[in-house]
Amino acid sequence: MTSLKDPSDESRIRRELDALAKRWSEILSRAEREVVRTEYRSVSAYAVLPLWFELSNLSPGKLLDAQPSKGGVRYGLDAQGRVQTAQHFEGTRLTVRIAALYEPGQNIWLRRTDDEDTFVELVRLSEGRPVEWYKTGEDSLRLCRGVYDEQGRLLEVRNQSVTSLGKEELTETRDRLVYDVNDVVVRITRSGTNADRVIYRAKASSGSRKARNDGLSAAAKTVDVIAPRVGRFLKEHAEREALAVAIAYDEEITVPAAPLLGIIWRDDFQRLLEKGWDLLDILNPAEHESFDIPALSLEQAEVGPFLPAVGSQREFYVGVARSLAARFSASPSLLQRSVVVYTTDLECSHLRRNLDELGIGNIAAAFARVTGT
Repeated sequence: MTSLKDPSDESRIRRELDALAKRWSEILSRAEREVVRTEYRSVSAYAVLPLWFELSNLSPGKLLDAQPSKGGVRYGLDAQGRVQTAQHFEGTRLTVRIAALYEPGQNIWLRRTDDEDTFVELVRLSEGRPVEWYKTGEDSLRLCRGVYDEQGRLLEVRNQSVTSLGKEELTETRDRLVYDVNDVVVRITRSGTNADRVIYRAKASSGSRKARNDGLSAAAKTVDVIAPRVGRFLKEHAEREALAVAIAYDEEITVPAAPLLGIIWRDDFQRLLEKGWDLLDILNPAEHESFDIPALSLEQAEVGPFLPAVGSQREFYVGVARSLAARFSASPSLLQRSVVVYTTDLECSHLRRNLDELGIGNIAAAFARVTGT
């Protein structure tokens, strides 16, 4: 097991990360060739390191129609919706550039400052999940290791940090995650040499505590309706292999209505992939024959009585997707094989963000994990 306590491990890691930093120009050129579209955000909206937004106590930046006159971030995304390049501005000054490299088993981001210093963020993956990640700073090196439960939730992060300001010093801490009923991280507690302290607490949503509890209850009740419906449909079509269950909602209406369900079959997924379709386009449920069909339709009477308690449809259905995935994982009798569960609005404008929040940012890895390929 890699440890910064071991001088040989630390030396090896530093050599690897230094070698990556020296490849800045090469990796930037490669990343720029992968960009197929540009996206503008008010502040940072993507991160390669797990829990970056929670530990930074920040929210992802808002999507903008155009680059602002001052500040903001310009992202270059590839066909899978992954960040390949980024440019961060303070006022009109370009302060940080990012170039990404995605390789089997690891994701790498290089950060280049306006002082021409290059820092490295490297995430090792196993079955598509981050298991170990590194970050270099001006005078520091950080190693983190993730511990997961049987449902694939990140329960604990074990951290080691080395600083070289004056005498080199090693610090070890552990971050423990607490989830709510929708599998959303609501608290992170750090333990180390001092007393335990809460380093992240989810911001209270707008409205009263009762409204929030009503929303959580509504999500659970929605899953109670969806899970058996999908399980029964897939058993009736056991001759085909399902890769994913899609939950679609209409963001344009003001009162939440019954969601639309769809199945992504493996043969359809493969056929569209071979045609050269973008992965995000393949995940548009409206492109598939099993979307919004009678066998999977939900009546407003089944879910309507509790849906009006919900505020944001996007947040609500992300919670429903998490809960449904957990239900399937905890109840193998419902399904014969694992599936990916995700949600999107009908226009798919939320698809990329929802996938990230559901831990499916690396689409190819998530589907490879399900299929075993």
